[in-house]
Amino acid sequence: MLLGVRIVAAALSLAILVGAGYAWANYRQLDTKVRRVQAIDKKDAPDKDIDGKAQNILIVGIDDRETATNKELKEIGVPRDGGSLNTDTMMILHVPADGKRARVISFPRDLWVDIPGVGQQRLNSAYSYGVQKMGKSRGWQLLVHTLENLTGLTIDHFAAVDLIGFYRISNAIGGVWVCLNRSYSKTTDFVNYDLPKGKWKAQGRSALAFVRQRHDLPRGDLDRIVRQ
Repeated sequence: MLLGVRIVAAALSLAILVGAGYAWANYRQLDTKVRRVQAIDKKDAPDKDIDGKAQNILIVGIDDRETATNKELKEIGVPRDGGSLNTDTMMILHVPADGKRARVISFPRDLWVDIPGVGQQRLNSAYSYGVQKMGKSRGWQLLVHTLENLTGLTIDHFAAVDLIGFYRISNAIGGVWVCLNRSYSKTTDFVNYDLPKGKWKAQGRSALAFVRQRHDLPRGDLDRIVRQ
């Protein structure tokens, strides 16, 4: 009986070790593929952190296709160059210090805001102005600084997902179920989607089309925000 218990314990220990090793290997593989930029410049942060130890994470969707393969671009039906500096998705994820429910607020791309050193412009142009002046890192810093001025919040962390990154992530997780009250279909030089009515799984090309669509929606960008 004791021998059997020891064998079971040893087997469980081995399974845990192998599982942990597999998880660590996957994490390391993912970690090495994440590009890092200095997106937050502390000297630009608000003088007072109004929410203390709570964490605010800026999540940005960018129309960049630099890392896409030709095969992937053909699959999603978009050209290689097409607004690589557009940051049409900007969300702040607020994580309370006490661990209670996180909240997300999304900012419409066409908000007319004060961009430091630039003046009054649309919010989604902040990144572009920074890139044109001082490179990609400064572009992200200018966007962070603009949103901190707008909200009064301190941005603690930052993540950006480009066009092809979203496509790859949706494939990696096996898609997400959605349900539409009507079908949508449009093909032009700039827009390409065919979204059926009813319940279906958005994955890869269809997931990208679902979150990018704003044409034919009653409130345009605002309805796109709801989808995202």
